[in-house]
Amino acid sequence: METRQKTFQTEDALDIKELLNKLARNWKYYAVFIILFSSIAFLYLKFAKPVYLVKASILVKDENNSGPSAEELLSKLDLGSGESSIQNEIEIIRSHNLIYRTIKSLNFDVSYFNQDFLRSHQKYKNSPLEVQLDTFRYQLTGVKMYVAPVSDSQYKLNAEELGVELTCEFGKLCESEYFSFKVNKNPKYISDFDWENDKFYFTINDMDLLTEYYQSQLSVFPTDKESSVIELSISGNLRLKNLDFLRRLCDVYIHADLDSKNHIATRTIEFINNQLVDVSDSLQGAESQLENFRSQQNIMDMSFAATSSSERLNQLANDKADMTVKGQYYTSLLQYLRDSNGINAIVAPSTSGINDPLLNDLILDLKRLNQERLALQYTKNARSPELNLKNLEIEAAREALIENVQNMIKANNIGLKNINQRIADNQRIINSLPANERNLTQIQRKFNLSDNLYNYLLEKRAEAGIARASNTSDNKILDRARSNTEPVAPNKTIVYLVTLVLSLLIPTGLILMQDYLNDKIESVEQVEKLSRIPIIGKVAHQGSKVTSIVNSPKSLLAESLRQIRVNLHFVNAEVDNKVIAITSTITGEGKTFCAYNLAVMMAMAGKKTILIGGDLRKPKISEYIDNLSNIGLVNYLVRQVSLNEIIQRTKVENLDVIASGPIPPHPVELLDSPKTEELFNQLKQEYDCIVVDTPPIGLVSDYFVLQKYVDTTLYLIRQDYSRIKFVTDITKDYEEGKFKNFFLVINDTKKAGKYGYGYGYYEDGNGSFKRGKNIRPTTKKTTFQS
Repeated sequence: METRQKTFQTEDALDIKELLNKLARNWKYYAVFIILFSSIAFLYLKFAKPVYLVKASILVKDENNSGPSAEELLSKLDLGSGESSIQNEIEIIRSHNLIYRTIKSLNFDVSYFNQDFLRSHQKYKNSPLEVQLDTFRYQLTGVKMYVAPVSDSQYKLNAEELGVELTCEFGKLCESEYFSFKVNKNPKYISDFDWENDKFYFTINDMDLLTEYYQSQLSVFPTDKESSVIELSISGNLRLKNLDFLRRLCDVYIHADLDSKNHIATRTIEFINNQLVDVSDSLQGAESQLENFRSQQNIMDMSFAATSSSERLNQLANDKADMTVKGQYYTSLLQYLRDSNGINAIVAPSTSGINDPLLNDLILDLKRLNQERLALQYTKNARSPELNLKNLEIEAAREALIENVQNMIKANNIGLKNINQRIADNQRIINSLPANERNLTQIQRKFNLSDNLYNYLLEKRAEAGIARASNTSDNKILDRARSNTEPVAPNKTIVYLVTLVLSLLIPTGLILMQDYLNDKIESVEQVEKLSRIPIIGKVAHQGSKVTSIVNSPKSLLAESLRQIRVNLHFVNAEVDNKVIAITSTITGEGKTFCAYNLAVMMAMAGKKTILIGGDLRKPKISEYIDNLSNIGLVNYLVRQVSLNEIIQRTKVENLDVIASGPIPPHPVELLDSPKTEELFNQLKQEYDCIVVDTPPIGLVSDYFVLQKYVDTTLYLIRQDYSRIKFVTDITKDYEEGKFKNFFLVINDTKKAGKYGYGYGYYEDGNGSFKRGKNIRPTTKKTTFQS
């Protein structure tokens, strides 16, 4: 069997060019999507509310960036704050408590809107009416309450969701079971509102839900890993409202930090004031007693011995007073520690003159752990492992501090016992003095004790007051909230860019998806990629009404068939092309149409031609030739008639036809009879060209019975009809050597290509002439070798 080779020279640019051509052929998709998305973008930009970005920044002093503490300012007063963590501060800023306090101070509990034909617009600081809520009554939240003035003094209130409609007076309570408030006019804006075309309504906000909304909208993050600057930002349609919110939030945060520090100093002053009340009473009593005794006894001086004993006794009394204050502090501290909620109320040890580093460190450590727990409570639930661990650390620190304080109380009691003993010894010495001097010494000692203690407490209170006055927040506002007047969204450039990208990507994706899902042959180039079978030509598309080239010998269809006829001569010159079989895979691919018109073309070229209806199962030749007799090939094969009786003349010169005849029950067995060979032998002697319309090879095996009589086979592939699988299957059979002199013909092509009929002039089927395009150059060369 002859071998055939097909060589290809393919450039990478061919695929890209083919893809671009395919997209260009579907330009209508792009036009539709460009118009669609451009319209959507235009409407979006016209009606979308502008979004503004508001930003602020706060400098947080962490443990490595802290300033002078109160201990550095006042060496005897330890009122310093604990360390702060950047992440803890971020969570505090975003906490529900802080944001709630912020929006509460801004009176965001009522929102005002005007509703036009298309949408609602919130009004902030320019509302024509203002609502004053009755804080002693329940208010139903989230309900639209429409207000329309009916006169200068009255308005109509309509809450459609509640089914409530009232007429109330401006400036007076408007009450129902759901609400109670006053509606006041805002003279600055009420006259400018379009009451005829727009509706005005307000809603009472649920403060918890509003807080959650601002929590979700607020962004808080450090500007840099190495920095202690926190940036706050919020975006929305109401630029001024968000600006006020962010500014107030920064102020509330700074004041909250300062209030936390001042709380310690305030508790210290309260403790000292409570001590001063008792000491002041004792001092007044001692002073009165001393004054009365001196007046009654007329005593101004004491003896040297009495003075010496009295001085020692006074010193001991001072020591006792000092230890008494310490004991009171220890007792108070122990009471606070045993109270689970008393940690924040602990007063600094220095307020009682106690400068114990260990006690100081234990108290500061407990406060620090408590602050960390408060920070965790903002972000964690009560059962979280982190919070449980922190509670265990606080409990351990509390127990350690309680044990330390109890030991100090024991040590202080021992010291007091020792001082009392020494006082008793000096008292015995004084008792040996004269009665008046002894009495005077006792009264003087009591007075000095109360006076010293009173002066000491006054000094400590003054120091605590100075510390509170000098307190400043560890954090400060670096940049107050600010916003550009230009919105950050919608961005026209980005919107139009997205529109352009979508207008190109979506139709491209649809085209590629359609191409991927489409299993039909679309072009000659596609066939070239799928098969190595030589393509001998293409049959042009002529419309459903054109069936013959007899009346249009210069039409595009005729030119394409003429090219196939010429190609048959050149590519198969050494073969006697007397018998040409036309076949395909399935019906509907145009094999009978092409067989008839190719036979006509051969006859018009001066060759004596005969067309045989070899498709005995579904004959269609009668559709192309009028007045065709029903006696045909089947009658001859069953020996009913002679060869001359089945050959019918046609109106086309040099063209005869043998019809299929009646449909037999067993076509394969009939075609495989000796009469078939006898038929072809006789016809070859009489005719120059024999064109056989064979059955589809993909459905029946009739063709393979006739193949041994065929010189050349033309296999039809119909554009946009035949499936890719047909080409791959026939290529596999071809490569296995099942066919000889086998060529492909692309039928019903919609455009001219490299296989002819694109050069010169041709008729368009209506009798007029059109100039064809030159043969399209290609980077893929096809050669045929026997």
